[in-house]
Amino acid sequence: MTQAEQREDPGAFFVELATAVPDAVLVDRSAAGMGKLVAGEEVVVASSGRAEGVELGGHRVIIRPGPVLDDDLMVHPSGVRVSSLARALVDNLDPNGAGRVLDRAAYEDFVADLATRYGPERLARVVERAKEVAAELGVPERIEDLEAIAALALGRPLPGEMGNLLPQGPLLRALVAGRPWDRDRLAAFTQIAAQLAAGEAAADCPVPIRQQAQRSRVLLAFFESYFSNYIEGAIFSVSQALRIIFEGVVPALQAEDAHDVRGTYELAIDEEDCALVAGSPSEFVAILRHRHAVMMAGRPAVHPGELKRELNQAGGYRFVAPELVRGTLEQAYPIICDLEAAFDRAVMTMFVVSEVHPFTDGNGRVGRLSMNAELSDARQCRIVLPTILRNDYLAALRLCSREQDPELLVRVLDASQRWSAAIDWRNLDVVRSTLAATNALVDSSVAEHERLHLIIPEQPPVTADGLDHSWRLAVETTTTR
Repeated sequence: MTQAEQREDPGAFFVELATAVPDAVLVDRSAAGMGKLVAGEEVVVASSGRAEGVELGGHRVIIRPGPVLDDDLMVHPSGVRVSSLARALVDNLDPNGAGRVLDRAAYEDFVADLATRYGPERLARVVERAKEVAAELGVPERIEDLEAIAALALGRPLPGEMGNLLPQGPLLRALVAGRPWDRDRLAAFTQIAAQLAAGEAAADCPVPIRQQAQRSRVLLAFFESYFSNYIEGAIFSVSQALRIIFEGVVPALQAEDAHDVRGTYELAIDEEDCALVAGSPSEFVAILRHRHAVMMAGRPAVHPGELKRELNQAGGYRFVAPELVRGTLEQAYPIICDLEAAFDRAVMTMFVVSEVHPFTDGNGRVGRLSMNAELSDARQCRIVLPTILRNDYLAALRLCSREQDPELLVRVLDASQRWSAAIDWRNLDVVRSTLAATNALVDSSVAEHERLHLIIPEQPPVTADGLDHSWRLAVETTTTR
């Protein structure tokens, strides 16, 4: 197995480590990451049987003296262990551990992350166990520092002479100020943004001239709203949705869904809001709350415009905890702004909102409106996500969430944007026939079963009456099926 293959397979590294250092325990900086390997990064282990370091699987392994403790955890079936949180808290305060342990700011943020992740009661239990571990390891003097940092993280009075302690860790400072964030999500956002910046961004897709007419804008906003709500399970026929938005006809059995469709349309057609992007982290949060308030105005039970009060999840996948929402959004804002291409900023904005899930309901729709605002602000064509791509889109979001891989999401949104730009939105009859001809309205599960794909029309010629819709169809496979 090559070193590149070993880096991709952490199991191979642990097998080699167990052979080279049978009593290895990941400690110090490596334990703070719960044994997660970072390509090319040094790995620190404690051992009572081996003293010299070794090169394994693309990692330099630093070995220091140290025993296996009873609550050290098995990290791999090979027998390699990782130190418990209590031991990691003690070991990373080693004053002689430069190069092996977390620096002060990183250590404080490690404790702050535990406080936000586990809550005060569990952190208090870990700190109590750390006192016992410090005694077992013969370093009880390290506990005073830990207790002071934990007190700051939990908002409690500082002990003894530590009353003037000023936090150095950005996350701990934010926690003290009431603006903590989700460290794992921020790391994922940074990784995804780096991939977007390094990849081949979708080519600019300017707004076609014919879409700048008011009639075109009305139908584009209508179908953007129609399809965006369809993704979330608000199932109406096109005719029903037209009556809801333009005639105010609200089906008695789907009144809430109808209000959502109408609210989404109001935002998509609003000349100011449809291109409104934030100029600061706080404004980013304010704009999201505004869009949610407008869109969900017909559903007071979901607290329109208010950040969520309870944790939400999809199946077993948990989104950002309520107390971390504002801080996570504010920290994500500069990551979005640093992306040069408008399409990349749009993708990142939508994914951040989807992943944070800042509201009780309506997160996907707010995310897609905010995605399109980035595009409109840059004079790029808005993205309409047709029904046939629903499963591909949701699968792409899951892949991005779980594996930090945005490639499929970029492909789906790029195809949707090119399809959106090619449609002549000026005439309703033309649009409806085009939707049928391009498979846009086909249920995504049916499309998978029948091997149907979204068809992207060549852009139609513009004629004097604006009604010439002669075009040839070009088959475009948007995803690997």
